[in-house]
Amino acid sequence: MGPSSGMQRSPWLCHICDFKSDATESRTCAICYRTTCALHLRPASIYNAGNGLYETAEVCVSCGATR
Repeated sequence: MGPSSGMQRSPWLCHICDFKSDATESRTCAICYRTTCALHLRPASIYNAGNGLYETAEVCVSCGATR
């Protein structure tokens, strides 16, 4: 069996700047769903076709530049 301390931390990589960490929690872009560090996420208004409303979501700078 594995160690009793729980799950191992898995490092993640920001798809914008290649920042790598296993000490912080990863976050994802609401459009491309790729892992992104907090420095490269911005709040943006996203249209939700399901309810017909605009919602605030975190979007990476790459997706934000194309909107």
